[in-house]
Amino acid sequence: MSSSGFELTSCDNGTVFRVRVSPGASREKVAGCHDGALKVSVAAAPEKGRANAALLKFLAKAMGVSRKDLSIVSGETDRNKRLLLEGRDLEKTEALLKRAAGL
Repeated sequence: MSSSGFELTSCDNGTVFRVRVSPGASREKVAGCHDGALKVSVAAAPEKGRANAALLKFLAKAMGVSRKDLSIVSGETDRNKRLLLEGRDLEKTEALLKRAAGL
C-alpha cells in the first residue's frame, strides 16, 4: 500500500490498482480512497457492460490519461475491480490517482 492509501501493484506493462464502483449513481464522481481502493460512482446501470465502459471513460478523463491505457484486469461483474494503467510506474500512477481523487 502506498503512502496515499492506494493499493498499487507493479507489473511488466504498468501498474494495477483497485477500484470500488457504485453504478446507477445520480452523477459521476470520484469519492476518494477507502480500504486501498479508489471509490468511483458512475451513472450507467450495471448491465451489458455499460457501467464498466462508463467507469473506464470517466476515470481516464479524471486521471488525464488515454482511455486505451486503462483496462479491467479482474472484477468485470463485481463492484470491486482491479484496473491496469499501462505504461506508468507506481509513483506516476499514485500521482494520477491523487489527481483523480482531488488529494
